[in-house]
Amino acid sequence: MDEKAPGPLGVPDQGTLRKLLLEPDAARAQASEGTPMKRIWALCQHGRLNEAAAGAEELLASSDNRFGPLLLLAHIYQCQYRWDEAAWLQGEALRLARTPAAEAGVHHHTGRRLLEEGRHLEAAQEFEMGSRPAPKRR
Repeated sequence: MDEKAPGPLGVPDQGTLRKLLLEPDAARAQASEGTPMKRIWALCQHGRLNEAAAGAEELLASSDNRFGPLLLLAHIYQCQYRWDEAAWLQGEALRLARTPAAEAGVHHHTGRRLLEEGRHLEAAQEFEMGSRPAPKRR
């Protein structure tokens, strides 16, 4: 049996940087059968932002590891144009980042938010911070 790995559920729209669904049926299945993070992400992808935000807020309140839920909720708030709340959550995620890769991911998310806000210079600075190599530890 030759099974292919599942492809991405969406691709970024070049004009808005938001994801466009390629596989709506797969996203619907994920919304009902996936992990809590995947279910919430799928709700967001389907434009059910109020439900996604409520689910992400509950997940964040009950999580021991807050890093992923912080970024997920920040993304949802970003989709709702709740810039200040998204920025605060991204700042919290940056404080919790324990690896250079995690820090780079937060800078990427922050840069995308700043682009959407029209703050291009600040976005470029965030992307630059996210692309710097981590300092070598002794």
